[in-house]
Amino acid sequence: MTNNKPDTKIIAVYGYLGSGKTTVMMSLAKKAVVDGVKAAIVVNEAGKVPVDGKMLEVGGLPVKELFGGCICCAAIGDFTQTLKALLSSGDLNYIFIEPSGMANAEDLFGAIEKYVSGNLKKLLILDGARMKLLRHVAWPLISGQISVADVILLNKADLMDEEKTLVAKVIINAVRDDVVVHQSIAKEGVATELLESLL
Repeated sequence: MTNNKPDTKIIAVYGYLGSGKTTVMMSLAKKAVVDGVKAAIVVNEAGKVPVDGKMLEVGGLPVKELFGGCICCAAIGDFTQTLKALLSSGDLNYIFIEPSGMANAEDLFGAIEKYVSGNLKKLLILDGARMKLLRHVAWPLISGQISVADVILLNKADLMDEEKTLVAKVIINAVRDDVVVHQSIAKEGVATELLESLL
């Protein structure tokens, strides 16, 4: 097991395709940087990540400096190897990871937890407006994601009426009735209070 620093926290921001996880993750990263801490972002999904800065090398992996204090690994194929490389640096307060929307959450986090000593927090982003549809088209994946979540964020609350909100909560409770659930509109910004509770 890798001996990461006690204050190195790994926060996984995961969810099905189109749930808004990248938007939430970037909000967390910005908050971390504003707070003056060192953080890294590891992304395992094709797509554009709003980063800029010079190219660096961490453990032989391509990284970019982000917001002057964060680093972002794009197109990473092996989360555990990447985490070990980042943890070995010994100077990060946070590592944010965004697995692919199609990743098997149970298998992925099971592998990651072999290298983390109790500092992994799993934040599941769910598209609240599409929960009924997702239950029909991707239930094995969605139920697996719910089953391992520490916190669930029902995103796109602006598109949820009373019925959709009830349906989403019933679907979640069918898998877990003991998980903390928040609602948000990530595109308009994640509430500071929520960000602070997650960090």
